[in-house]
Amino acid sequence: MYAQTNRIALALNLRYGDRLDHPFQKLPTYAVFRHPDTKKWYGLVMDLERSLVTGKQESDAPTIEVLNLKIDTAEADRTLAIDGIYPGYHMKRPDWISIILDDTVPDDTVLALLDRS
Repeated sequence: MYAQTNRIALALNLRYGDRLDHPFQKLPTYAVFRHPDTKKWYGLVMDLERSLVTGKQESDAPTIEVLNLKIDTAEADRTLAIDGIYPGYHMKRPDWISIILDDTVPDDTVLALLDRS
């Protein structure tokens, strides 16, 4: 995992006792954050080609880590205006976003969004 992903996972563990879960045998690098009582996901961590999230073709196609999480659709425009946050890759619903975990979005912002997810 990338440095920001590790920091976020540690912070969530300290706050809520939650640990990353790796439920996908065919995708061992993908992980989810689950609500301990309901077992529902509130975050999905994936490693992908950057262009899949940004929509911009890049010659070197770097791999990045992305956090998908749920947001309040009333906050979508404001949230999507933040550099490093995109419409939800793979979820394709207006209440999910994708955050590239490359330190573009500060940890405090990511954690605040996770708190509300």
